[in-house]
Amino acid sequence: ENVAVEEHFDLTKCVHLRYFHIKYAQIPSLNTAFLSQTLSAIRSSTLKTITIRLEETRKDVALLDGIDWASLDAVLDSPKFRSLERVTVQIAIWTDITADFAEKRLPLLHARKILSSAIRLQ
Repeated sequence: ENVAVEEHFDLTKCVHLRYFHIKYAQIPSLNTAFLSQTLSAIRSSTLKTITIRLEETRKDVALLDGIDWASLDAVLDSPKFRSLERVTVQIAIWTDITADFAEKRLPLLHARKILSSAIRLQ
């Protein structure tokens, strides 16, 4: 069952938001677009920085596999996010993944040269 973002918090009223930091340790398994839906609710034209922190609590990549990366890339590359200067993806994980994990999954942001990532093995 998909859970509406509005049931948790309302970002539409944050019209002067400049920095947004979100941390996920689990994502609803039936809603792979939850992260992109959350970010698409932002209505600020002054947003400069988004930090996404993903913490994998199990010894696998289920959290990372549970994200619709293409949707996230498309949302953050849309015209309403043209003011973005930096998107940082921080990943804390138990399993070894490639250093360019985020760059391969977010090619539009990578092409705009606003994407940075950090991977930390637990």
